[in-house]
Amino acid sequence: MPSNASVLIPLGQQIGDLESILTRMEADTVRPDTVSLNSALSAILALSKAGKASSKDADVLLDRLTALGVRPDAITYSRRLELLSLDASHGKGSYSEALMLLQSMREDRIKPNLVTLNILLRLVSNLIARGSAGMKEADEVMEFIREEKFTPTEHTVSAYCKCARLARKRAKRGHTGLPNEEAVYKAWALFKELEAVCFESDG
Repeated sequence: MPSNASVLIPLGQQIGDLESILTRMEADTVRPDTVSLNSALSAILALSKAGKASSKDADVLLDRLTALGVRPDAITYSRRLELLSLDASHGKGSYSEALMLLQSMREDRIKPNLVTLNILLRLVSNLIARGSAGMKEADEVMEFIREEKFTPTEHTVSAYCKCARLARKRAKRGHTGLPNEEAVYKAWALFKELEAVCFESDG
């Protein structure tokens, strides 16, 4: 195996394929790097979507590579949040786990970007769908976005509106959640905020 770029090759259909590649890299004294780590996480994400892996596999990978001195970056944490979001859509994971990832990110002196926070917002929507979160969590993520002075994008609005729509649906069913009118108002207010930013230069 000539270089750590080999890990960029498609990693097969099982977690075992990924384990074999990493073992070969170590045997050939090829030191994995952040690119290798992120490529492997992308592979685990693809396997997870096919039901062949989970975020726990990512945890094992992260522990293994960080022990070798590999440093995570913003992409690493975004991939990890995507995996947690996927778990949430399958009835696993929690908002507190996501916050722990954000805290780890800050401890590694990596600033969350808008992509990362949009993923977190989608994760919250998956949690709301199963009753494990509400608009309180969605609003908290939006506050993170405002604190970082990011301009919401259409992805932000789409994810937030999905949160509001799901919270409204649960409220209609009698579940504890945001009142219908407030959910709609918050989603509409965010849309108008984005619309003003997008079209302010057309004046």
